Amino acid sequence: MDKGAAGVLITLPSSEPPDLVVEMLAALPRERVCLIVPWAGARDGPSALSLEAAVRLAAAPIEKAGKPLVALVGALLVNVSLPPTDTAAADGAALLAEPLRQLGKALKLKIRLGFDGLAPSVGDAGALHCADIAVHACVAVATPLGAKVTLVEPASVGAALVACARTDRADGLLTTVVVDEGGVCLGLVYSSAESVQESVRAGRGIYFSRSRNSLWRKGDTSGATQELQRIEVDCDSDALRFTVRQLGEPPAFCHLGTRTCWGEARGLHALQRTLQARLASAPAGSYSAKLFADPTLLRHKLLEEAQELIEATEPDHVAAEAADMLFFLMTRCVAAGVGLADIERHLDKRTLKVKRRPGLAKEHRVRAAEEQLGIAHARPAGKAGASGWAKLGVVVVAVGAAALLSARSLAQR
Repeated sequence: MDKGAAGVLITLPSSEPPDLVVEMLAALPRERVCLIVPWAGARDGPSALSLEAAVRLAAAPIEKAGKPLVALVGALLVNVSLPPTDTAAADGAALLAEPLRQLGKALKLKIRLGFDGLAPSVGDAGALHCADIAVHACVAVATPLGAKVTLVEPASVGAALVACARTDRADGLLTTVVVDEGGVCLGLVYSSAESVQESVRAGRGIYFSRSRNSLWRKGDTSGATQELQRIEVDCDSDALRFTVRQLGEPPAFCHLGTRTCWGEARGLHALQRTLQARLASAPAGSYSAKLFADPTLLRHKLLEEAQELIEATEPDHVAAEAADMLFFLMTRCVAAGVGLADIERHLDKRTLKVKRRPGLAKEHRVRAAEEQLGIAHARPAGKAGASGWAKLGVVVVAVGAAALLSARSLAQR
């Protein structure tokens, strides 16, 4: 987990003392523990009762220790043995969807569904990496760290996913929210069973057009295609969320040429797009272009703004200085080919750690920072002396989008 695993898939050893098993599980965050429940079927077909019996068998060590399952486990992966046919996964998901919902409600646990052939390929002691979960909710397709998912047939994953979802629309379509890698909503669309299967197969955003009554392969005419990152079912199983990497020039989702169907992005995402545009082609006199061309100036400005942020005391002043600091930080990142998605990936990975370091300041970094900031303080603004911004041991806290106004005005130059 300390390496960035979103959770662990486990089977409980019946040969170990129950108290030892419980002690092992208690050391892990329960919401990140997924118990594998083998299920070979039932004579009378799937039911919540037969599935619950399979759960009790898989969780026997916990039950023997007198502990409630929900206290130690956050989710169940019901792994089903099915014949190796292209439609088996979809058929199995359709049969099991409602019993699984009933079971999850009764046990107060998240339920995921896996199949032999589509089941998780688990490595690194069962490590499940958040970036490698291709399909969430009822269908769990996962890979070990650094590996790629291997499936019997990608289309059957989409079919199984749709079978686990439900809709009250007469046309059978599923409401679908499309978001980018940062979770920013790009637009609202609709998906059919065919469009979901085709999207999973092709690895791109493909939806259903109600006006044309046919598949809508996003970007076929505009060039603004989408790379599919993941598909998730919501808590009620009646809506989908597609996470995509929006491409195109510009990378716009809306037919009006804007990033989203509610206009352009704001805040840090808007700043990033502006800086990327300036890096590619900046107008004459652009301050952003000047910073890209002069790493020393950018280094000095980072030092200067860090000092001003540290010295600010009033809330609005702190917000304004943080906005300036974020502008120069994002300039540094864009110059190095780093985007917000890369930064957020590191932040998300760090939140998954179980063991924590003390988090104390490094003395040699503190001394270097005090030396550099002392020099900067003794000079006029804009002429901060520094031998290297990387020596600055300062933690910067990002603030809300409203504080980015001054940074965005700088980016427009």
